[in-house]
Amino acid sequence: MRAAYSSGSAFVGARVRQARTRVLRSVLAATSLMLTVATVEGVAQERTKIARVGYLGQAPAASFAPRVDALRAGLLDLGYIEGRNLILDFRWADERAQLPQLAEELIRAGSEVIFALLRRNGSRTSRH
Repeated sequence: MRAAYSSGSAFVGARVRQARTRVLRSVLAATSLMLTVATVEGVAQERTKIARVGYLGQAPAASFAPRVDALRAGLLDLGYIEGRNLILDFRWADERAQLPQLAEELIRAGSEVIFALLRRNGSRTSRH
């Protein structure tokens, strides 16, 4: 009778080991899946980070339109799309004395980069 019992317990032990192995494999698979999802979510969040770029110029703003268009085109070439992953924040100064205050506004607004294109002595610069 004892031999029958021990062979039966060996059978039960083997079934328990198989069940433990299945549970362990399931736990490992679930952990691996969770890590993969967390990594993919992290990458997706990094890609959707919105860049904030400040633009500081002297009024009138219309005189800077070609430069602003060139900036937008360059940022688009780099994959930045205004309204999706880019915010362009403009400040226009009527007088040079306003520039420091406007630059501070851009910094407080969270601009990561500030482009400052200014005219010399209040007149439009010319190219030679």
